[in-house]
Amino acid sequence: MLKEINPKAARVAAVWNPNAIGSKALRITEDAAKQLSITITSHEARSIEDLQREFTSISEEGVDGMLVFSDGLTYARRRDIIAFATLERLPTMYGSRESVDDGGLISYGVNLSAIYRRAASFIDKILRGARPGDLPVEQPTIWSSSSIQGRPRPSVSKSPSRSFCARTR
Repeated sequence: MLKEINPKAARVAAVWNPNAIGSKALRITEDAAKQLSITITSHEARSIEDLQREFTSISEEGVDGMLVFSDGLTYARRRDIIAFATLERLPTMYGSRESVDDGGLISYGVNLSAIYRRAASFIDKILRGARPGDLPVEQPTIWSSSSIQGRPRPSVSKSPSRSFCARTR
């Protein structure tokens, strides 16, 4: 999606927490990016201090965009990340819709509302007598379709195409 917003994108910074998502997700992202002639630069952030240090590194690298993997840190500090992306004029894709609600450009990730509804159904079953150990473990099956800010963003030099916006609604 970042490539559609910025077709000339060649280098994209990936901000991620190896304690939360592991390196497999980053490898999958790097493999997909190679097919689009994009180089992913890895920026590990395990703490607020790491995140601030990576902001400096990303600024110095001159990347064409940023990809933010969701975890507790990036979710809690999403406003700081959005402010940085806006300041640096970096088109950025986030893993949570809340980042778009807070001013970020675009997101794609699990649908947290659906996860919370499923959690409520599990709680209901437990309160009705089901043993927690007997309940199945589930992976998210509903993903938020990409969300994109409806108004022009200062972090993007041009507006996305109409066809792109239509696919992200």
